[in-house]
Amino acid sequence: MTTPDYISPKIRVQIEEKLFSIINFKGRKAEEVKKTIVTAALTNDSVENKAKELGISPQTVRNYVEEQPQVIDQNNLHQGTR
Repeated sequence: MTTPDYISPKIRVQIEEKLFSIINFKGRKAEEVKKTIVTAALTNDSVENKAKELGISPQTVRNYVEEQPQVIDQNNLHQGTR
């Protein structure tokens, strides 16, 4: 999926909230990692750059993603398409 060059702030907040709700990370830094991944995707930036901007180690983000057996809850993902 690609995003347009410009997303209105209101729509961006709605997209972020939906993505935050379907990514199931557990642990101490879970919220920071989710924010890093989502904002990197929506701004078409690298996860490493966004992690540094948000004050989290890029290695922490990589570790969280690698440790998760199922990053996205498939039930929530398909909820809006029914």
